[in-house]
Amino acid sequence: MKCAGCLKPIRDSAGTTKCTSTACEKTFFSVCINVTLLTPERKIWKCPECCAAKKKGGDNSLTPVRGGSENVTTHKKPDSVGSEMTQLTEQLCLLTSELCSVKTKLNDLTQSISHTNERMDDMIGPF
Repeated sequence: MKCAGCLKPIRDSAGTTKCTSTACEKTFFSVCINVTLLTPERKIWKCPECCAAKKKGGDNSLTPVRGGSENVTTHKKPDSVGSEMTQLTEQLCLLTSELCSVKTKLNDLTQSISHTNERMDDMIGPF
């Protein structure tokens, strides 16, 4: 069984919360839904999907409907942030390595130009 929030496997039911809606079978880690242990007084909990499916009431027939991808904000999962940091670190190391190589070549070029200037001065001689 997987957590319906983070999709990680659930190995132990401790620390989980199950949706109490009759049509829903979803189980979540309590951390994923920001719910601490349910007290006996509060045994009923419905998942966000079941809550959103429940009609709020009133006539909404004149409410405009937005297209599928317009103004939709997506949240990155914490795991993707870690992988992005790893990628950025790797790119930074690569850039640092390339910069060291450029610096070495620049030093070699500077020495070569200095040596060429000395040889030219020797060939021309003093005036």
